[in-house]
Amino acid sequence: MHRFIDFFPLKKGQMTAFVGCGGKTSLIEGIITEAENFNLPVIHTTTTKIYPPKERKFILGSDIQELIEGIKSVGDSLVTAAYAIDSGESKLLGFPVKWFNTLLQEFPGYCMLIEADGCRGQSIKIYRENEPCLPPETDRVVILTGMDAFTCCRIEEKMHRYDLFQRFFPNKKFYTLQDRIDILFHSKGLITKIPKEIKKVLFLNKVTEATLEQARMIADLLLEKAAEQLDGVLIGNTFEKPMIYEYRK
Repeated sequence: MHRFIDFFPLKKGQMTAFVGCGGKTSLIEGIITEAENFNLPVIHTTTTKIYPPKERKFILGSDIQELIEGIKSVGDSLVTAAYAIDSGESKLLGFPVKWFNTLLQEFPGYCMLIEADGCRGQSIKIYRENEPCLPPETDRVVILTGMDAFTCCRIEEKMHRYDLFQRFFPNKKFYTLQDRIDILFHSKGLITKIPKEIKKVLFLNKVTEATLEQARMIADLLLEKAAEQLDGVLIGNTFEKPMIYEYRK
């Protein structure tokens, strides 16, 4: 097994966004742990909503200067920052995307990890018009999808917002493996809706030793379909440490 940063070393001033389904939060937390082991300074935040971290403090700022001063006052190499707390869901709310450029200028010595999409624990989805919420300064996007999206009996079992999916795809009893791969490349799919100019890698999550060979086959089919749309496919499991079985490209 390998670390994420073995393939994608974190760089100061770099912004990486995480979108898709099936493990964004656990992947980000795993990368944060890897970064801490190398004393790499990280600002962790969101453009949507995330649960507060369990074992560290977070900074809130409903004004950009308030947020900047809050981050500076902590003085830690790891900061989770957000706009406010949603009292209903007890989640941290993301701040406006226009703030990111200012934060990059104020904190050039940090790398930024951004959760930029939501999926309510499912493994595949179709984007709405306003999704994903990516800052223009994003350097790389990591797209997650769960292995179970390709192996479950019925696609609706693992599809976030199945009603939206039905607007674009026929109501079939069974979707083949190729059908499921094609969903990611739909105009509103997890891969194709990301701007072409941004570097993209897909993380095939929830893979085990028992499903590794099948995951390799799926990764190769994804790369064949992707052409220039993907830099590669990471195969792994965010509940393992290290998290990555291999990187195929």
